[in-house]
Amino acid sequence: SDNSRLFKESVIEREAKAGNAEFFRGCRAAFDAMITFGIRQVPEAIKDGPGLKSESFWTLAKKLADRELTGDAARVAVVHALNKATQEEWNSWYRRILIKDLRCGISEKTLNKVLKNSEWRIPVFTCQLAQDSTDQPKKLTGIKRLEPKLDGVRVLAVVQGMNVSIMSRNGKEFANFPDIARDVMRHRGAFQWGLASGGRFVLDGEVTGESFQKLMKQAQRKSDVQTDGMVYHIFDIMPLDDFQRGYWNAQQYKRFDILEKARGIIEESASCLKIVSGLEVDLDTAEGHDIMQRYAEDAVAEGFEGIMIKDVHAPYECKRSSFWMKWKPVISVDLNIVGFEEGTGR
Repeated sequence: SDNSRLFKESVIEREAKAGNAEFFRGCRAAFDAMITFGIRQVPEAIKDGPGLKSESFWTLAKKLADRELTGDAARVAVVHALNKATQEEWNSWYRRILIKDLRCGISEKTLNKVLKNSEWRIPVFTCQLAQDSTDQPKKLTGIKRLEPKLDGVRVLAVVQGMNVSIMSRNGKEFANFPDIARDVMRHRGAFQWGLASGGRFVLDGEVTGESFQKLMKQAQRKSDVQTDGMVYHIFDIMPLDDFQRGYWNAQQYKRFDILEKARGIIEESASCLKIVSGLEVDLDTAEGHDIMQRYAEDAVAEGFEGIMIKDVHAPYECKRSSFWMKWKPVISVDLNIVGFEEGTGR
């Protein structure tokens, strides 16, 4: 009812003090990226039903999230719940939870600012991010792993037993990479040697296609999706519990050893999965810096964006840090202005 940030925070604070568990349960289901319901379209109610009890809805939501209900069975169960609910219940609350969009102008950050460390705090979905190496020249020391920097879409494959969710780096679920989800599921056993994850783990990588523009167009489409020929390049792995905690203390070289053991099995089959190859160098030596320079130049010549520089002894941290650094070439050109158009509006 009001776009003011302070107003929204005051509403959240008021409901927290009132102990409105239903509201915060709905917020958790809508904003926690790790909770997915496996349904792409949820119809709106066009007439009133007798009313749907809260616990009936949450029983349905749990079955969808646990994939006890999928496909036609899930669609039938959703329609059955829709017909029971009133229009206001369904369109303004239950449906918005299932499509994970409350559309009230808040985010998990808004909620967590007020909720702090309360029981209703929303887990924030994030992953390891790189710093620019030009800003960290003193960090270019020691043993580093060099990898090509891919020009694609960052993708995290979240495996929970027999369920695979393909997520963006911001926690949005991609429904447009069925081949990748299928191959991750098919080869999930190969990734678990030495991982001790109980079948719950996360793969971190980049999806590439014919071109970045075509890739993004397909990633965002809701119908007539054509993702044939797209490849998921995997460069890291961790247990799901540690990913949710935001930190895994296993060193980079140990994490890559797990992927290296899976490489043969994956690449023997006609799979759209690839394990990213790399090169270790000692940047405490002049020879190491020369090798890195040549590696970077070769990577750009082969069409890559640049290179990644990773500390082989560093843990996986779900934030931006110098454990991973990126290098991209800077290209300067002089251009003549040949014309201009006046702007409109603001």
